[in-house]
Formats: sequence, structure tokens, C-alpha cells
Amino acid sequence: MNELIDSIGRRIQYLRVSVTDRCNYRCCYCMPEDGITWLPHEKIMSYEEILELCRIFTQLGMKKVRFTGGEPLLRKGMAPFLSRFISTFPLLRVSLTTNGSLLFPLAEPLIASGIHSINVSLDTLSNERFRSMTRNGDVAQVLKGLDAINGKIKSIKLNSVLYKNIDEHDVFSLLEYAREKQYVLRFIEFMPANRQLWNEESYTSVDYIISIIQQHGRWVQYKDNNEVCSGPAAYYLEENTGQKIGVISAVSHNFCHLCNRIRLSSTGQLYPCLFSSISWDLLTPLRKNDYSTVLDRIIQAVKGKPRGKVFFGDAGVAVSRIGG
Repeated sequence: MNELIDSIGRRIQYLRVSVTDRCNYRCCYCMPEDGITWLPHEKIMSYEEILELCRIFTQLGMKKVRFTGGEPLLRKGMAPFLSRFISTFPLLRVSLTTNGSLLFPLAEPLIASGIHSINVSLDTLSNERFRSMTRNGDVAQVLKGLDAINGKIKSIKLNSVLYKNIDEHDVFSLLEYAREKQYVLRFIEFMPANRQLWNEESYTSVDYIISIIQQHGRWVQYKDNNEVCSGPAAYYLEENTGQKIGVISAVSHNFCHLCNRIRLSSTGQLYPCLFSSISWDLLTPLRKNDYSTVLDRIIQAVKGKPRGKVFFGDAGVAVSRIGG
């Protein structure tokens, strides 16, 4: 067996790996402000265990791995691990999603690692609104980090969650910033992944954002053929400037039939969907060198991948642990 195909024929080639549940932000659409219990160190996969599991996944046809958290750069030794990972799996497309707070101090080793792409969460350029949304973040530090890697890492995307009373000024200032720096800006709908955080009044559809920007440009949808194992984003091109943006409509439009990914939590639990209420434990058999059970559970998880998402799959599962 050299590839993973689920029960409805979707070819699974994209693995998201959470390396930690910890984060230095408390984004209002992702985590509660307090009352969070961090996982003990011994329950988190070691770097060696991540490498070993990814060896198995590459033998099953995985083509892309994205490292997430929590905030992955909080984990000690993450940048050297990326270098090692990329040299171990030279054919894999390797990406990182980060809140950007530690980009500046880690810029040099990240660039040297050879990482193919970095996605940075950036919901606003307003420091006041940024601090309110993250509950303690400094947007200037994120922008400083972005400047440090700009032009030195091939693909840099900005992820902006559409949350609560979107200010049109935010939308256009982000568009202008992304155009100036030549980043791809992506607008992402706030998703009902956690009952404690979801509020319908905080939701804004990407259709609304497209309708706004269409009033100030000629945006046409196009297919990004350069994307390896492309995700759920739909891309638009502004015909006059050539600027590209993406939109991820997880709530308003169903793209589950195109989903090519599975998710490995920081504790080694394999989730077939971000909204899954069940998972398959890979870490326990791995620590027993029981590779046949690891393989069986990967196959079971892929076969158990749902046809479509079910919001609020489990109120007890934190997106920060699965790797949203």
C-alpha cells in the first residue's frame, strides 16, 4: 500500500501536525481567556516520535506536512527540528502556521531550515484591535518578524479570521499591506468548532467580504496551480494590480468533498477532520514499537473520515490541541 484513499475516494496527501497545545495568545475565536490546563510534557510527542510517524505517512503517499500548534514556535528547538525534518524528507512540501510573535528572534534559523512556506495569523493592523482579539499580542512585533523573513522564504500567506463586526478599514488596510509586501492575504470564516466560543453574531461570511472588495477593484476567481496539495481556499486575482487573495468559506460553502488532509494532535491522536469527535491513538503503539497497529489505525482513521463536517463535533476537543 503506497497511498491513503478514504471511503468516498478522496486521496489523503496532506498531514497537519500539532507540536504543542501551548500558545502565548488567547485569541477570542480560538481559546478561552483563562482556565486552560496545559498538557504535561510526557503526553506530548517528542521530535523523534514525530519523525518516526512522518516516515510512515510518507510511505503512505503523504506529500505535504504543515506544523501547527498552539503556537509551534513556542516549542524549544522547533527551528532546528524543521531543518532536520526537511533534510530527512526532501520530497515533502513542509509548511508552518504561526501567530508571528516569535518570527523576528527565530527568523535566521527558520530561513536556514529551507522551509517552503509560512502562514502567519494577522487579523488586523490596528494595535488596539489586535491586542483585543489576541488578548495580549503586539502587532508591531508580528510585522517586524514578517519583515525579517520577507523575500527569504518563498511563500508567505497572511490568515485573517473574519470575526465580530468586521471593520471595512481593517479589510482594506490588510489588502494594501499584503499588496505592498507581496504576501497572499486569506480571509477565513469564523468556524463553530467550540460551543464555548461560538457566537453567531460574531460570524461574517467571505461572500460579504468579496462584495466589499469588488466595489474597489476587478477581482476574478482563478485556480492556483502552483499550490502543492492545495487546501480549501478559493483564490481571486485583481486584474489591474495582479494581487492575489484567498478566501476560506468553511461555514458558508461546503468543500468537504475536496478535503485531502488529516490531523495529528500534539498527543499523537489522529483526527480525520478538524470537527471530529473521535480520534485514533498512534502514540501509544508507537512507543511500544507496534508499527502494525500504528499502520492499522492510520488506515482506520482515513476510512473513518466523514463525508462532511459536523460542527461542534465535541465541545471538549480544543482546536489548539488538534492544530486548527
